[in-house]
Amino acid sequence: YALGEFTAYNSFVRNRIVRVTSTGARDTTFTGAGANGTVYQIIQQPDGIYSVGNFTTYNGITKTRIVRVTSTGAIDNTFTGGGANGA
Repeated sequence: YALGEFTAYNSFVRNRIVRVTSTGARDTTFTGAGANGTVYQIIQQPDGIYSVGNFTTYNGITKTRIVRVTSTGAIDNTFTGGGANGA
């Protein structure tokens, strides 16, 4: 994964998070609009991928600074964490 403040990777729109292959190419199986603010860290766990940062939406859905996504980048709506009040 690469994360930060970028909005494109190899000329493809990737808002602040992208999964890359071992060659550095964009992994096209990880999709979605990404975050509207900086993603500081991800944690990959057996139940999903947690992204944290200074964002208030992820894939266009309100998610306050923490979100769990599936291996495809889709939001996992079974994670009902309320979010954080600051970065």
